[in-house]
Amino acid sequence: MVKGSGYITSQCCGSTEIELGTVYAVEMGISLFSEIDRYMLEDAMVTLSYHLQVKGGNYEEIPMGIFEVSEVNRKAKCLVQHCLNNNE
Repeated sequence: MVKGSGYITSQCCGSTEIELGTVYAVEMGISLFSEIDRYMLEDAMVTLSYHLQVKGGNYEEIPMGIFEVSEVNRKAKCLVQHCLNNNE
């Protein structure tokens, strides 16, 4: 993973408030040091989770979303991927 390349943004399309007929979209992006073919990531899904260590040393998983890879580009030795939230 390229340091500082990850981001998650969200926006409400249609107006600034959630109303009937509006869409709330979340986009996630990340750059990876990888030599794999970018077309292998077509229709791939990315699941993000945050792991928090709680009292007693155990870890609790906090889901952050499921994203569908929408675009992958190659820049030098990196894959830059943009993903949209899975609205299922």
